[in-house]
Amino acid sequence: MIQTSKTGWVCSGKCKMEKRIFDFYSSLEIPDKPTAYDYLILSLRKKDWIFTFNWDSLLIQAYARCYRLTNDLPELVFLHGNVNVAYCERCNKPQRMDFGRCCDCGGELIQTPLLYPVRNKDYTSSEYIRKAWEVLTLTLDEASVLTIFGYSAPKSDAAAVELMKKAFANRTRWYNQFEVIDIAPRETVYTSWSDFITAVHEHITVHRTIFDGTLLSEFPRRSIEGYLKRNFKGWWGESGVQLCECQTFDELRELLKPLLENEADGDYSVISSNQR
Repeated sequence: MIQTSKTGWVCSGKCKMEKRIFDFYSSLEIPDKPTAYDYLILSLRKKDWIFTFNWDSLLIQAYARCYRLTNDLPELVFLHGNVNVAYCERCNKPQRMDFGRCCDCGGELIQTPLLYPVRNKDYTSSEYIRKAWEVLTLTLDEASVLTIFGYSAPKSDAAAVELMKKAFANRTRWYNQFEVIDIAPRETVYTSWSDFITAVHEHITVHRTIFDGTLLSEFPRRSIEGYLKRNFKGWWGESGVQLCECQTFDELRELLKPLLENEADGDYSVISSNQR
């Protein structure tokens, strides 16, 4: 096992290899300009969830700088652990490892383990990992729109994918939407996610990038509102605020400014093009 604490690394067996993995992924730094992580985070709000299999802390780094624009950001859950995610054994609250101590009780933080790319993964021995998967299954059961971003459901994740499929297909979804953002051929995507496609009665769209006509890009921070307005209210207008690639965060902030200003007044309606 491994864990980090104020006394350093406590190791046995494969510890040296694991420490190198932690050191490598901890050393990665996100570029200064906006990235796909930033666009993804800022296109969502607190009502939304991001579940990721990534070990690196790039998503956390992006979250920290997006927080400077707004604190209304989605929840992050790391299904295979993360090099910068820890939990407090006393209050069982996940938080950033670099905080050092628990923000609530001051207790010692324990590093979450990493799940490796093997067929039989242990999803229960770590309290954080176990709860992360519980939250995923509950969220999938209730989700109206599900976006798969760059995840191909590899054979090494067979048990995880089966769990996801079971949760998502748990009830009839006549009007719900399934989006996939992936550069893989469309046929490959359909094969990988056939159970999800069946669950939403073929309500699927496949995109190569987040900017390629996704709900997140067409209705940033209003994906559900835009989806309901178009599919239940018969609106076929054009969204007045749409994601596009920005060279700086000042440019991205200016793009989202109308949405953020409305949110400050409790207004979460879609801004149409004729309102700009």
